[in-house]
Amino acid sequence: MQELSEVGLNQAARLSECLESGLGFMGESARRSTLWHLQKNFGIKSEDFADHPDKLMEGLRRIFGRGTPLIERRLIAKVCSDFKINAIDVKDLKMAVNKARRTK
Repeated sequence: MQELSEVGLNQAARLSECLESGLGFMGESARRSTLWHLQKNFGIKSEDFADHPDKLMEGLRRIFGRGTPLIERRLIAKVCSDFKINAIDVKDLKMAVNKARRTK
């Protein structure tokens, strides 16, 4: 049986992978470029997305400006889909991540 902390780590890794792949709607080269800019300019690594969704969103705001709400909606939809969460009550990415953490 897995220990609780190991389960939490697996959930965080799953969430981070989900968020990273969620950026793929822009196309592979735009996704890679975005990941590079987030890490290089804002110190946000993709493996830390689940632990710091606010930092992720701030980095995306600084890169994409007014286009960020579209990206956030796409990321929320990806998290809700992958983790079987009802998206109706989800107001922002942080809320989606928190709900996903509570799923099994």
